[in-house]
Amino acid sequence: MSQGQLQWLSLALVCFVGFLLLLGLWLFDRRTRFVVVFGIGMLLSSGAFGLLAVLNPVGLRQQVAAALAPELLFISIFAWICLAQVGTLPARADAPLPALLSRPRLRSVLRRSPLVLGTAWLSAFIVGMVWPSPAMQPLAHAPVSYLLFKWPLMLIEAFYAALSSAIFLTAAGREVPNGRLRAKNAAFAVAAFCGSMVALNAALNAAVRFWVVDASFRWAVVGLQLRLELILASLSVIAAAVGLALQYKPVLSTTLLQRLQSAWLNAYDRFESLRWRSVAVGRAREVTRASYHLARAAEWLGLPESNKQRALEVVELLVAMKNASPEEDALKPLSARELYEIQTEILRNHTLASRFTRSASWGFTAAEPQSILSVPHYDALGAALEIIGETQGDTQDPARPLWYHLAAVSAVDAGLAQRARTEVLACQPEYAMALEAYQKAKVEI
Repeated sequence: MSQGQLQWLSLALVCFVGFLLLLGLWLFDRRTRFVVVFGIGMLLSSGAFGLLAVLNPVGLRQQVAAALAPELLFISIFAWICLAQVGTLPARADAPLPALLSRPRLRSVLRRSPLVLGTAWLSAFIVGMVWPSPAMQPLAHAPVSYLLFKWPLMLIEAFYAALSSAIFLTAAGREVPNGRLRAKNAAFAVAAFCGSMVALNAALNAAVRFWVVDASFRWAVVGLQLRLELILASLSVIAAAVGLALQYKPVLSTTLLQRLQSAWLNAYDRFESLRWRSVAVGRAREVTRASYHLARAAEWLGLPESNKQRALEVVELLVAMKNASPEEDALKPLSARELYEIQTEILRNHTLASRFTRSASWGFTAAEPQSILSVPHYDALGAALEIIGETQGDTQDPARPLWYHLAAVSAVDAGLAQRARTEVLACQPEYAMALEAYQKAKVEI
């Protein structure tokens, strides 16, 4: 049996032990979604490595395909972890980890993990098929095509695993009130870190196989790398099993709520300060004319008062974002987007959202405390950001309400949005209705 076959067989054993650990958790009433997913992943990985050890592909293209089969499982697990951290798992509506609430760019990076990892895997497959290399011969000298095949995928895997580890480590800090939760996140941090080191070790192995020409020295170094890979993989599996074994029922502690609410209030107050500063210095001239036309058009269309006010608020917010002073130019859309994304993430979890309150002393007009479910600007802010292209929203969505189309027409007329951003709406009957009513209002005035 070759060195490569021994390595695959050892990895198959490590993954199978991981599957048995997770199966034990499932049998002892730890039947969470993550236990099931990681258990299936470990079982499939064990089978894949076992088949590699038995079949021992000889052809170069066969070796490339065989080497990429387990990687497809690993990138799926990494992507699953990233989506779980940001709270966007399929068929679930969870809030992200608290450390991510005030970091919209980091959440965006994590959300893109399936696309980035999938693209890296597909690129490796194409490179491997076009320029095949001895991917299943760990002691053989490798051509430069092996670096092109191995490095992009391994480095991207290492990046996402290390990023997940850092986020889990942040969630295991002293500010987390529950000791079991801290231990759970720390175990996941160790598991993700070891996974990152496995990927980085594989990238270094490719470099050694390419640059080290002396066979005896290369064999010695690669032998150490293979043993290190087994150790890191074992630690990763054990740490993940420990993290899943530490059962924790999420509760909304006072400390956690204060931290999350602080991020929301800070973003809200920062944006409000910038918005009213632009109005106070007289930069809202466009809103007067556009708002008057919009109000008359809303009357022509018979819009309810609440929808008319929502459309007017969109125009007002666009004026505030577009007419920032030079030193605030980058702050306005950024502050608005940060506020909107924090609110969106909190609203994804109704239980969490219902616990957020803000009293009238903070600026609401109601005498009783209100929840974030009734926070001002949410719908209007989302529409304003979408109209100027500051969100990932699909402006071709046929479900857009009539007030949205009326706000878009008014924004283009006032020079607050580019016509190209709203051209995709032109094919929808609501947009045509809004445009006709707005033009009638202008002619009447």
